[in-house]
Formats: sequence, C-alpha cells, structure tokens
Amino acid sequence: GCESSGTGNMPTSLVGVSIEPNPSPGELVFECRGREGVNCQLAIFDAMGRLLQKLDIPANQPYPWAVPASLSDGVYWVRVEQGGGVITRKWVLIR
Repeated sequence: GCESSGTGNMPTSLVGVSIEPNPSPGELVFECRGREGVNCQLAIFDAMGRLLQKLDIPANQPYPWAVPASLSDGVYWVRVEQGGGVITRKWVLIR
C-alpha cells in the first residue's frame, strides 16, 4: 500500500524533441513532443555556451526556423523546456 501509482499531481514533462535535418544546411524544423496546449521554450547556444536566440513554439507541431545568416558553420546546442522537463540536443550547421 506504500507504492506510488505515478498519476498524482506531478507536472507533465517534455517527452521528446526532434531537430531535422541534422546536420543542417541552413533551415531547421523543430518539434517538441509534450503536453498539448503548452508551448515549449527553446534556447539556442553556440559551442561556447553563449545564448544566441530564444523561441517559444507550440508543442506537437513542426516549427520551421531559418538559421540566421550570421551563424557560421559549427556545433550548436538547443535546450528545450516544457512542464518541468528539459532536453538538450546537439545541432550541426554545415552550409
């Protein structure tokens, strides 16, 4: 009788994120899979950890993003948050 069913009032967390294509030639499509009706917050960082851009995108819908021309080829990190969940993914830009 002491086991948790896991169905209490815990926040629904982010369950996944996709970045396509990766490596990318200059346009990406983000999609975060999480709680319907709750936006995902994306933060894009360079390899040195500097914040480049923040995006607020709807959950469970593809979100196209044109990579700014000012970004050079290299490795970047995308941090996605929703409902208490956080996922970080590597993204490579090759033009």
